[in-house]
Amino acid sequence: MYKAFALITDPSNADYPRFKRDVYGILKSYWQVFRPHDVAECWPPDKIFHTILREFSEFAWHGPVTLANFLNHDQQPLLHPRLSKMKTLKPNKGYPIMAVSKFLHFYNPGLFPIYDDAVIWRRVLEKRFNRDFRRFHAERSLRYETDDTVEWLVNYISFASWMLSSAAHPEFMRVFAEWLSVQPECQGVGCKLIGTRLYAMAFEYTIIGAAAAEKKAERD
Repeated sequence: MYKAFALITDPSNADYPRFKRDVYGILKSYWQVFRPHDVAECWPPDKIFHTILREFSEFAWHGPVTLANFLNHDQQPLLHPRLSKMKTLKPNKGYPIMAVSKFLHFYNPGLFPIYDDAVIWRRVLEKRFNRDFRRFHAERSLRYETDDTVEWLVNYISFASWMLSSAAHPEFMRVFAEWLSVQPECQGVGCKLIGTRLYAMAFEYTIIGAAAAEKKAERD
């Protein structure tokens, strides 16, 4: 999925069939990003493809903005209106945070972490790390909310950047890349070469793993 979108060398119409098959097709079927709505009620693949390439060109995989420096670049005001353009991706009552985050993650896994309610919210942010999440909002003078809004997604990306930049150990990303490269699903994908730039993936894996480790510690 990364090769079909994030790692393309020329983001032109020639890449659309591969995006439709390897990104849109998998997110639609296996990941069910449009549920509980009918696919016909949601954006078609060509609209998703062209909107992302047009609106998020400054946040592409080969660009300078990553999750490690997102806050330092002060990109929140720029990202907010771009994310707003995808509000009607699916006919949710609120902003379609989960669907948008998944499509954007495969556009730039160095910046956009995947979000879902069942794991990231209920197991991680609400249950295990809510104090950190609230502290981040307080320190940045942000309004803490739990509604599905574009502001919430911007704040989540900002929180991920804040957390990742706090991981001061200089070997953090190298160790992650080494670990990722030996996972069975990553054989032949070249994860060792690009792994040190997969900041959003590293954040997601680490925070979910930390939540699971704390839960296990409580049981033990």
